[in-house]
Amino acid sequence: MYDVIIVGAGLSGLTASFKLSENGFNTLLIDYKKRVGKPIVCGEYLPYLDEIAFALKSRSIVEAYDIINKYSTKLSKTNGIKVCFESVREFSFDIEGFVIDREQFQNRLLAISRSEVVLGERVTKVELSNREILVKTDKGNIFKGRYLVGADGYPSTVAKKLELTDGYDEWDWAINISTRATLPKAFSKEVYMFISPKLTPGGYGWVIPRGERYNIGLGVRKAYLPSLNIINVFKRFKKRISEEFGRPKEMESKKLKPVPVGGVVRKLYFKNVLLVGDAAGLVNPINGGGIFTAIASGLLAAEAITNGNIEMYYKRVKEEIKPLIDVGLRYRKLVDKLFRKWNSLSFLVKIIPVSMAKRILKGENIFNI
Repeated sequence: MYDVIIVGAGLSGLTASFKLSENGFNTLLIDYKKRVGKPIVCGEYLPYLDEIAFALKSRSIVEAYDIINKYSTKLSKTNGIKVCFESVREFSFDIEGFVIDREQFQNRLLAISRSEVVLGERVTKVELSNREILVKTDKGNIFKGRYLVGADGYPSTVAKKLELTDGYDEWDWAINISTRATLPKAFSKEVYMFISPKLTPGGYGWVIPRGERYNIGLGVRKAYLPSLNIINVFKRFKKRISEEFGRPKEMESKKLKPVPVGGVVRKLYFKNVLLVGDAAGLVNPINGGGIFTAIASGLLAAEAITNGNIEMYYKRVKEEIKPLIDVGLRYRKLVDKLFRKWNSLSFLVKIIPVSMAKRILKGENIFNI
């Protein structure tokens, strides 16, 4: 029997795994993917920690950045973000950041975790008893453990099997689609974001320099367009990119992924089961950022299990991560009201000071809401 079974070999699961291994726990990682870190649906962009100084009081987020700086490779460093509200206004924010090789990063975390790993198997059943947790996969394998960490993204299979409802409605999740491509008009120092009711319904598109290639993606919400075809929307978005940078040449196939934007899920833990990362709804709803919060949640989960105090996990998330997510959720709900009335949003975008828009994008609480 394992001390801890972790379902999902993403950033939150791998972080929990290597910290628990450091503390002497016998851990098992299970992931439905055949390779760790591939495919990736992620912009791979992070602001420097100094840019989000309001998060410095969170010990787990500071430690998450320490891990990022130690184990990730920075493919690009950027000195600004351009946000284009279609036919309304373009902002240029002096926000410094960097782009990581996430596949390499995840495999480095795997290498130091010393966990047993099972890849290419989906969890089909989870059973709890007083003494153990039973996890069954689609290959017929059965594993037993004392603790279970659901790090399996959104929607979480672990949460579903244990009937841990997230409390979301149709507005609280997005569909992300992304690819990697080359562009005729090269640039390397800025991140581009596009916002439009037709091109990016309920979300935004991005073009992010990644070494000699670019991460090109789109996050939209079907609640805005019930008949939405994400592939067709992405084609229109690429056409818009062509006007700016020339026609993208895709170097990898397109990948899709659902992303939670409804805030922290209703129940983060149950008995000896914890949810982390996207499975816990720990993605900033206003900007889609989830890398450092995923790592931070993995750290907090490992700490709670090490101390034999699962309730500590909820308490620490509530203190260190949830406040950032809550601010982003309030901003997202405010923007939702305006997004459905584009003329109202356009008016606000025209008059808002650049400094205020910059702080909102970063997820800073400027209205004490």
